[in-house]
Amino acid sequence: MATVECKTVNKIFPGGVQALHDLSFRANDGEFLVLVGPSGCGKSTALRLIAGLEAVTSGTVQIGDECVNDRPPQRRDIAMVFQNYALYPHKTVRKNLDFPLRMMKMGKDERRERIARAAKLLGLEDKPDRKPKELSGGQRQRVAMGRAIVRDPAVFLMDEPLSNLDAKLRVEIRAEIAELQRRIGITTIYVTHDQVEAMTLGDRVAVLRDGRLQQIAPAQQLYEHPVNTFVASFIGSPRMNIFQTKLIRSEKGQLAIRFGSLRLPVPDGLLDACKSLEKQGTEEILAGLRPEAFVAPGSVEEKWRLQTVLRAAEELGHEEILYLDSPETMHTDEGQTPEEDASDMEGHTESTMVARFPAGRKMRLGEAIMLGVDVSKLYIFRMDGSALS
Repeated sequence: MATVECKTVNKIFPGGVQALHDLSFRANDGEFLVLVGPSGCGKSTALRLIAGLEAVTSGTVQIGDECVNDRPPQRRDIAMVFQNYALYPHKTVRKNLDFPLRMMKMGKDERRERIARAAKLLGLEDKPDRKPKELSGGQRQRVAMGRAIVRDPAVFLMDEPLSNLDAKLRVEIRAEIAELQRRIGITTIYVTHDQVEAMTLGDRVAVLRDGRLQQIAPAQQLYEHPVNTFVASFIGSPRMNIFQTKLIRSEKGQLAIRFGSLRLPVPDGLLDACKSLEKQGTEEILAGLRPEAFVAPGSVEEKWRLQTVLRAAEELGHEEILYLDSPETMHTDEGQTPEEDASDMEGHTESTMVARFPAGRKMRLGEAIMLGVDVSKLYIFRMDGSALS
């Protein structure tokens, strides 16, 4: 096992396209680290640089205590699992597992022992003579993982290995990967665009955007303490509602923010930072409420109840996702106006806010409904998107 560290890594492709900007992070020995972000953010490029499949433009990639910038992939003691299974279709499960060991010129007895151990770990011991076409998608991915496991590398690199599987199978294999990594304890760097996958798998999660590291932390910390509006929006499903508003003083002199007809008090932990902004003459801010911050009106004081209109609903069995008119201008991370940017749900612009409730509420589309706001779940950001702390 080994640590993996990227130090101020830059990658510029021919033509001047810069995929990574001063990327720095460290995967600790035995850690499961997930790189997550939207398509084109540079996460797969980072993985390929660690693997040696691409050359670093500047900066250092270190595995263990040694810089590996000039080492070819076969000398980095890593094993990679790709999105496509990369299996030999004409070889059986046993021969697919055996192939990388033959390339290492390993003895027959040790090869047999490693193959048997990997097959048992992955539940493939009863399928040694099957070819890939005779296996399910999940079984093929297990064989692909087995090809990495038999090599007993210092580091696993996984590039969206579950994206070709259906939703149910992805959940099953995801749990298997997490359990397998805990059992064998090999340092693993896993790339995905799926934030649910990232949060459920990683000991820590690194969020990338446009080739820059935004935040690296355990999943719950990313969710509860995002450093900017991008992380706040990207981590959590449905996404956080972020709107543009102002700091104001209530009649009693309490610092608050405007949310339609409501005046939401600034949480105690953010008072000093907001007072500092106020002293600087800064009134405009961005505020965030996650979908679960909206609650039944009877559970909060009357002054924190808001009337809005239901525009759409998604019934998910155990819960409902409600799309509602927002009393304030919703913010998009790119700074676009609501008319220029559509939300994740087709047909709903960024003037729509999202709430999550347990199933069972009987409501009609277009109906005026009353919601409560849990003011303890309020987030506040500067206009540049950075979080107050």
